Amino acid sequence: MKAWCGKEKSLTTDGYVWPSWIKTTGSIILVLLLTAIGLWGVFESGKRAEQHLRRKLLRETIVIADAIPSEEAALLTFTEADRELPAFQRISEQLKAYAQLKNLRCLYTMALKDGQLVFGPESMDADDPLASSPGTIYENPHPSDYDAFKTAEPVIIGPCKDEYGPYYSIAAPVLHPDTGSVMMTVGIDINPEQWKAVIEQSRQIPVIILVTALVTLLVTILIARVRRQFPEKRAHTLHYSEAIACATIMIILTIGVSMLIHQMDKNNRDELFALTTNLKTKAYNVELQRIRDELQSLVVFYESSDYISPAEFSDFSLGIVRSPVITGCAWVPKTADSTGSEAYCIQYIEPMEGNEALKGQNLQEDEHLRASIYTSQQSGLPIAAPSAEKHELYLFMPIHKQPQEGVVTLMIDPLRLVTKVGLQSSLQSSYLSTTLMEVNPDGKAAILACNRTACTHECPSVLSENLHAISPLFAFGKTYALLISPEHEWYALHPLGNHSVAMFCGIILSLIGTGTTFTLANRPVLLESLLRKGNETLIRSEERFELAVAAAGIGVWEWDITKQHIIWDRQMFRMYGISPDRFDGSHEAWIRFLHPDDKQRVREESMAAIENETRMDFTFRICRNDGRIRHIRTVGMVSHPEPGQSRMIGVNLDVTESRTKEEQILTQLDELNRWQSVTMNREDRIIALKREVNQLLKSLNESPRYSIELINADDEIEE
Repeated sequence: MKAWCGKEKSLTTDGYVWPSWIKTTGSIILVLLLTAIGLWGVFESGKRAEQHLRRKLLRETIVIADAIPSEEAALLTFTEADRELPAFQRISEQLKAYAQLKNLRCLYTMALKDGQLVFGPESMDADDPLASSPGTIYENPHPSDYDAFKTAEPVIIGPCKDEYGPYYSIAAPVLHPDTGSVMMTVGIDINPEQWKAVIEQSRQIPVIILVTALVTLLVTILIARVRRQFPEKRAHTLHYSEAIACATIMIILTIGVSMLIHQMDKNNRDELFALTTNLKTKAYNVELQRIRDELQSLVVFYESSDYISPAEFSDFSLGIVRSPVITGCAWVPKTADSTGSEAYCIQYIEPMEGNEALKGQNLQEDEHLRASIYTSQQSGLPIAAPSAEKHELYLFMPIHKQPQEGVVTLMIDPLRLVTKVGLQSSLQSSYLSTTLMEVNPDGKAAILACNRTACTHECPSVLSENLHAISPLFAFGKTYALLISPEHEWYALHPLGNHSVAMFCGIILSLIGTGTTFTLANRPVLLESLLRKGNETLIRSEERFELAVAAAGIGVWEWDITKQHIIWDRQMFRMYGISPDRFDGSHEAWIRFLHPDDKQRVREESMAAIENETRMDFTFRICRNDGRIRHIRTVGMVSHPEPGQSRMIGVNLDVTESRTKEEQILTQLDELNRWQSVTMNREDRIIALKREVNQLLKSLNESPRYSIELINADDEIEE
């Protein structure tokens, strides 16, 4: 059919794809949408990281402010004279030791004096560029530095710049134990570069995800525009680029969202853990304050009388030693030994049971205890010292009133402290393990007790927990710290599973989106493939049809009645005996082949079929260029493919041979008719001749030539 239907058109998908401007607009929208989502992720990640950092530093500052003994802070004058105060020295040493433990650059205190902010105890050495002498006026404070004194609430200030350089500052108030007014604030300064580094680090993964997704999308758009320039096999492979890009981008976004949700869940869990540890630390601070009050009550008890009998001491001490943390209560008077040297021997002790060996013991024989007693006597403040013989802490507070000069002592079991305080509080089911450490002036921590079942004092793993909190306890002139870490049960109660749900949903959406994208993007390709297969099937059908019509000698033609143009197939050209280049397809060119005697009849029958839209079926003769005359039978039908258009499609069959045979048969029939007319009425003579021949043969003794049945049959025919 290709030969007579005209030039074959190549199959494309142009009729099935959107216009280029729509594709361009859609690509721009996708890029902008993806960029907007990515930038939102970057912004949100940085925002949440900054919020988390602010809350973390705020909690850190609050627990430090809560750890400072308010009785000792009340003794400060925030002048140069504070350097000689034991309270100033103790707070400064505690701040310095804790700052080194937590790797904090700057821990400082400020007070409001006569409308001006002045510096007090701090963690920096005197030769540090950031250090300030007590009583130094803050020259360029930020207005928010005054807010903590006005509201008694912690504040975050910055970024700012003062005489010490740029900074972020977090300040928390230390309240007076009696009036509740703000005595001073504790501050932590952070370099803006460090602050910015934390935020930028949190944005790295969203930026990587955004860049990867954008590059994938842009490469896919580029491939979609140039893939038609590749060979067909390569172009067919590149048609999967949209689906692959969709899957890649969706997976990248799924990972990004899952990571963001995971970080949000982790931050929320960290917030819950930090809140719990703060409550737990407050419980320890309350317990230590209660112990300090008990120690102070002993001092008041002894200073209220010139003589305390053993019975009076026992009665008064019973309420103190009922505490599960306090293992002993003792009065240690200042005496002299046999050599005249100063001695501190335990005279009264409760409970006596379990402490019999301590009665009469000279505490001066232990160098740690001797130094602590001396420091307590000089400062007038309580102080703690470890016992060399027992895993206990001795708390000393001096009695200066004569004749009972000496020290009162409480003995504390650190293991009971870390185990019993949690049981007494509402945190007994929090599944948090607690380790009590003493922080040395150089920032090194020594473990005193741990409530872990499998932990020892030499256990190094407690400092390497994935999730943990270190909170300060400034008590009795020492720097203690609580290391609080979750147990397995706590992790089981607070799982991080939302990111898994998000990942699962993202994968499902990725599969749906990829499938949809594959279907939409490859619909033209699928249609083109179907059209190609249909075209191949049609071509094979046409080839078979051409073989069939060629074998049958049938020629196919199409006559465009509107344009008066005729299209022939190859068999038509063979039938008329001309080559395709010698036939211009006009109606007049075909008329010239008709036999002169048939031209008028062919015109009339053709016009009748066109006007009546009936089937055309007649035979005519043509005169070929080689001089031969051929008989052609034509069959055709009129159709209207579009309004205002008419055409006729039909076939021609060369019936010359059958017409010749028909004429031969007619000639033979005429010959038979003439013979019949000649032989008619001579049948009797023939029968008689047959009988005579048989009689003659019989006389010659030969067999008859004609049978009796044949002669009788002839008689019957005659009759």
